[in-house]
Amino acid sequence: MLPHPLAGTRLTLLPLTLKQYYQFICQLPQLEQELGLCYQGHPVEGAFRTALQQRYLKFLTARRQPFFHTLWLLTLPTEGLILGNIAFKGSPDTQGTIEIGYGIGEAFRGQGYMTEAVQILTAAALSLPSVRAVTAVTAQDNTASIRVLQKSNFFYTGASNVYLYWIKSSI
Repeated sequence: MLPHPLAGTRLTLLPLTLKQYYQFICQLPQLEQELGLCYQGHPVEGAFRTALQQRYLKFLTARRQPFFHTLWLLTLPTEGLILGNIAFKGSPDTQGTIEIGYGIGEAFRGQGYMTEAVQILTAAALSLPSVRAVTAVTAQDNTASIRVLQKSNFFYTGASNVYLYWIKSSI
């Protein structure tokens, strides 16, 4: 069963059905028409498209956990816009940890939308008994994403040559 949309102060996070997820990747104009919303997020091409295709295949095989495998659209329903997307990168591991990833259209950066989306989806995940912590990985030079995680009360846990690692736990 598909999760319900999650509402925030300004945003609604809209979970996609399997069909809608496919449309997002391959038939975006049809999805926009079906939802009555206009997509203004990152173009669905290149590495982003490849990552979506891989996640879609996982969604096909993990239908019992759609909350963790669907793509959530950041929507402003009253304005008829889709600003970006947010998703988990699979099911929680045996310790109850799950990774979150996200992206937003350039025109909507720096306005607090992604912070709101991360806070909404993280709170929803941490309210589930199978989730004890949500993690995130950012490029060391992605100051906007770092700020989103800081404002969402994630804690910095370490770094590699390229990435910074973050966590927010239920305890």
